[in-house]
Amino acid sequence: MSYITPADVGVSDDRDAHLARDSAEPGTDYKTAYGTDLRAPGDGRVIGVDHSNDGPEGRRLTFLMDNGEVIDWIHLAEITVKVNTRIRAGQLGIALSGASGFGKDRHYAPHLHVTRRARIGLPYRTTLDFEHAIVRPSTASTPSPADPAATPKKKEYPDMFYAIVGEQDNAPWYLVIPQGNAKPRAVILGANAIKGGDAPVIEFKWDASIQGLKGAVDGIL
Repeated sequence: MSYITPADVGVSDDRDAHLARDSAEPGTDYKTAYGTDLRAPGDGRVIGVDHSNDGPEGRRLTFLMDNGEVIDWIHLAEITVKVNTRIRAGQLGIALSGASGFGKDRHYAPHLHVTRRARIGLPYRTTLDFEHAIVRPSTASTPSPADPAATPKKKEYPDMFYAIVGEQDNAPWYLVIPQGNAKPRAVILGANAIKGGDAPVIEFKWDASIQGLKGAVDGIL
């Protein structure tokens, strides 16, 4: 069974660090702000609720997961579920993270301590690493779809035709061709227009291959 993190935050203290300082309950500390609405690690049910802020653990919530493992949350600010409540992966409205312990609501810096045991009844010194069972979304880079707002849309005119037909003095010439006229005409824009000259107008014989247009502009380019 895989688990999800209680919130989108980093780890402030991992299980190895807890073991190094001989913690009585080696687990994973998450940098949750005080009052964070925590999400359930997976599917299971609540088997333990302790609303007291006494002792080093403060308010505690214990889950029996569907795979038989046991997950504990400690140092909570508030618990809103009861024993035997069914939980689903990612479910909110279960508990709020805090900093409770030794009779105070804010004995520690705000965080959530998570412990994981292989089965109910095992001592807390024999915990498993919760982070090793976490499944996170893939961070592999995948091509993102083109942003329509960032992609210039091609303008389509039912009675116009645009084509680049050449360059003069490093300035492109464009043909703007109104179609359907008795006398097909093309306005050449580009170099002349940039220089402030009049845009030349040419007449040509229309056919599908635009050979008439090509012949009309051959002498200009």
